[in-house]
Amino acid sequence: MGEQETNKTILEREELIERVEALLIMGFTRPTEIMRQEPRIKDWETAKRYLSIAQRRLRNRYKKINTDKILKKELRDLDYMEKKLWLNYHGAINANEKTGAINGILKCKERRAKLLGLDTENINPAMAKTLEDLLKEDDEKNEQTINRGASVDTKQAGSQSSVQAEQSSADVGTNESDQNTGA
Repeated sequence: MGEQETNKTILEREELIERVEALLIMGFTRPTEIMRQEPRIKDWETAKRYLSIAQRRLRNRYKKINTDKILKKELRDLDYMEKKLWLNYHGAINANEKTGAINGILKCKERRAKLLGLDTENINPAMAKTLEDLLKEDDEKNEQTINRGASVDTKQAGSQSSVQAEQSSADVGTNESDQNTGA
């Protein structure tokens, strides 16, 4: 009897791991998402453990696959879907259709961010920049460009004024020689 219960437990565990693998493939990557999708998993630690096992199995299963090629294909597919959703949005007759299209577009953007590692959970805090940081950098770049332009203008103005001074002194010299020759 004990051996049958052990086999049953092992089979149930394998079934749950396969279910979590399927959920991972569908894009559910967090323990809380797994718990919501699979009612047999009751607590966060268990969900995390199953998630870890499923991720390891998937990695081992797909080790030899060219991930760059797959990533590019996924991104192309997302671009295609998003374009179609934008067409649906612009062709929508009522608010429900527009809302559905917008929700689809947002899901495409979320999936793209997840594939590229841009979702907030995966961003390295040292690399993360706030909007204010990015705006500050843009302001600094613009200021440097303006300052460079001002210094170029100043140099050009200085060289132009020296050229004008040389021309005016040459004009004065020409006028004096014209007066001396009687012309």
